[in-house]
Amino acid sequence: MEILFDIGAVIVFLLLIITVPRAVWNEKPQGPGSRVLFGFVILMVIIFATVSLSTAAGLIATSSSLSHVVLLAVWVLVAILARVAWSPKPIR
Repeated sequence: MEILFDIGAVIVFLLLIITVPRAVWNEKPQGPGSRVLFGFVILMVIIFATVSLSTAAGLIATSSSLSHVVLLAVWVLVAILARVAWSPKPIR
């Protein structure tokens, strides 16, 4: 069971690393600081994803079923939000 949770943690980690910078890049922020903003977002996402991965590893190590259920619920939410970010935008 722990191996499945570890695989799930890595998948969520990769979803965060790929989806958020892609969404920011697709919005194409304008102005002189747009590249700085993009770099800052990438840095923050990498930090957040790394902390999330280490927290998930800590929760997996516990034997509490409640923590496993909460972790799965968070992963499902992240997967849904990542899917929404990848869906095509409606034509205006």
